[in-house]
Amino acid sequence: MYVTYYMNKLMIILVAFSTVSLMSGCVSEEQRLAKCEAKGISRDVCYHEEKEYWNNYSANMSRLQAANTQADAFKESMSDRKKHKHNDDD
Repeated sequence: MYVTYYMNKLMIILVAFSTVSLMSGCVSEEQRLAKCEAKGISRDVCYHEEKEYWNNYSANMSRLQAANTQADAFKESMSDRKKHKHNDDD
């Protein structure tokens, strides 16, 4: 029950990150900065926001990897419990 909940949650997060990755991959950093500047925002602020975006993206991907590792460990421990339970029945 808990595994299904966490797997669904992880899948939603993965889809969201994939969407952001695909959308941001369609234009270069220079194009994103130019679009930001066209809104009247200074290049320094645009550059800072771009770097902050990628730092957050990297941190989120690290969290996702850690969550996947934790989910894998949980699944493995649940599998081990079932094996031990079946062995005890023999």
